[in-house]
Amino acid sequence: MSRRPRNLGARLIAIHTSMMPGDVVKGEVIQNFSTAGRMGPDLVFSHGAYMTQDEMAALQKSGAGVVSTPDTELQMGMGYPIAWKAIDHGCRACLGLDITSNQRNDFMAQMRLALQVQRARELDRRVDQLLPRKTVDALRLATIGGAEIMQMESAIGSITPGKKADLVIFRCDDIDTVIVDGKIAKRAGQLVGVDWETLRDEVKTRSQRLGDDAGKVDMTNAEMLFGDAFKKGMDEAPAVSN
Repeated sequence: MSRRPRNLGARLIAIHTSMMPGDVVKGEVIQNFSTAGRMGPDLVFSHGAYMTQDEMAALQKSGAGVVSTPDTELQMGMGYPIAWKAIDHGCRACLGLDITSNQRNDFMAQMRLALQVQRARELDRRVDQLLPRKTVDALRLATIGGAEIMQMESAIGSITPGKKADLVIFRCDDIDTVIVDGKIAKRAGQLVGVDWETLRDEVKTRSQRLGDDAGKVDMTNAEMLFGDAFKKGMDEAPAVSN
């Protein structure tokens, strides 16, 4: 029987904290939370490539977590994944998925991208046989790292007696078997207990309908309002040292 996760009822809030580069580095969400005395281990921040040193220190001191989503962050030019830097500063960090309507819903890709990009950054213009970042480090960010951030490491995140049996077994590049809480959801590459052909057709039909409906919406005013709000927020954010 699985043990009850520690602090499962904690107030966990995911907050987008992606600073944009510029001539003046400005504190954003984390700086504002820290100044207001609102930082704590029940907060989870996402992105944050341009997090300042003061913000990183506040993150570490408070026990709050940060989630990197390499596929989205790199594709959108949001900066390099912050997870490695956060780990180096003693912070809790993990990998996640973001905007799966635009990027692939592939968690293996997040691990691969995070590892490859960090190796490229740290080994730029030199060859080193002793790679500073290992595949096991990326695996940890993708598994127990996420469990720790959600304060559920007592129940998930590692293959340990007493924890929930949430396992994914790969065969080359394909997912062969998926086990969720001890129940087999996929076996030999096929979903269990699901009429996939019917479900696939239904997904296609709904996707087409949503696309058609979205095409009828005039986003001009909404985009203008968002742009104005974003610019105002950046202009009013206090300048801090990086």
